[in-house]
Amino acid sequence: MNTLITTICLYCIGMSVVFCQYGAINLKRDLFRNYDSQSRPVENHLQITNICTGLYVLQIVGLSEKSQTMTANIQLLFIWNDVFLKWNSSDYENVSQLYVKSSMIWTPDIIIMDSADEKSPRDYRDNYLIRVNSDGKIRWQYQTLSKSFCTIDIMNFPFDEQTCSINIRSSARDNNTLRLVKRNLKAKVYESIKTEWFIVDSSVEETSIILRKNSNLVEYTVLRFNLKLRRVTTHYFVKIIFPFTIIASMTLFAFWLAPDSGEKLTLDVTILLSLVFYLQITSDYIPRGFSKIPILTLFTLTNFSLVFLSSVFTVIVLRLYYNSPSYLTPQENELPYIYRLILFKYIGPLLCLRFYFRKRGETYCDSVPIDRNSCLTRKKSASFKNLNKSTIDFENLTMSKINENIYNNTLELLRTLKLLNKCMRQDLELDEEEITDERINAKKNEFQAERSLYYEEWKQASLVLDR
Repeated sequence: MNTLITTICLYCIGMSVVFCQYGAINLKRDLFRNYDSQSRPVENHLQITNICTGLYVLQIVGLSEKSQTMTANIQLLFIWNDVFLKWNSSDYENVSQLYVKSSMIWTPDIIIMDSADEKSPRDYRDNYLIRVNSDGKIRWQYQTLSKSFCTIDIMNFPFDEQTCSINIRSSARDNNTLRLVKRNLKAKVYESIKTEWFIVDSSVEETSIILRKNSNLVEYTVLRFNLKLRRVTTHYFVKIIFPFTIIASMTLFAFWLAPDSGEKLTLDVTILLSLVFYLQITSDYIPRGFSKIPILTLFTLTNFSLVFLSSVFTVIVLRLYYNSPSYLTPQENELPYIYRLILFKYIGPLLCLRFYFRKRGETYCDSVPIDRNSCLTRKKSASFKNLNKSTIDFENLTMSKINENIYNNTLELLRTLKLLNKCMRQDLELDEEEITDERINAKKNEFQAERSLYYEEWKQASLVLDR
């Protein structure tokens, strides 16, 4: 019993399908018996055919800065009324919809105005069926890979936003016969595959364009779909910006090295060579062939210039630090007054470096709390004390001899006086030589002290510049 019921149900379903198929076949035969796919589907040729148009963005394949083009995977939707494709669904087994090829009915001749694709979009349209409703409403939706021209501004690369447009119009029919009407205020976005670009916002504008046709000015309706695109910067930040910043920041450690460490200039040159090498690697990521310089290029050039200037200043600092030629006198090797004024009085305190500011014409004998004259006087006094001591001993020694021999004979006295005179002359000559030696030694000590103080002043100037 159950088997019989199942068989009857399947038979009824099969017969209904057969009747529906016959209904669709009969409907197509009746609809397209006298249908002309080349004629615009209006009862009066003065009537205007309104095409409701929508855009669906599936994927932004990419933007080419070199060719100034945008490639996008899109779907175009067109809806219009065809007065010749209406029927009563009850007469055809309740068939309310038909799907036909685009070559069987009239379709609007839509083109992308700023297309950069050599292949005609018509090659893709023929692969999609058109849905026809019983009330004459036609729905045509097809997918295509659109390649259109787009003016790209790379000034803010890679943090840039670009606005590209897809402009469509009728290739042959003007506003008097066909008009494009926007279906939505914005383009529909269905980005299932993430690429370098993503859509931030979109808009649709209805405009018109006037072209010359057979010596006449003809106005065409244009639908402009504006797409605001933003670049994904994660890749550029990880590959270029972050490593470049890390390498350039190593320059700060070069300033912390002491000038006499010997590795200050070596570190700067190593960083500079690293930036040059890394710049060669990342040059393929930066767009070329534009009059404007991208912000990423400015960033890399700025870091490169800062490291270069750091190397130059390091050379200057080392030159100042070791500025003590042996063939120059302390006065010739003196740090100029204008440098002392700028570095020690103004710049130094701002950098928390406080050094003694020696005024114009002031020497270190006047400024440094070391009394060289007192030192020299003490040396001279000590020499004179020794001289006086030796003289007193000599006189005591001589008078004793006189007392011992004065009673002997006068000749011995004269011989002793002559000896005393000779010894005193030798002693005075010896005293003059010692004083001269002391003066020479004091002059040398003064020269070396003043030289070392001036040399220290050059070191202090180099430390201010290094800071």
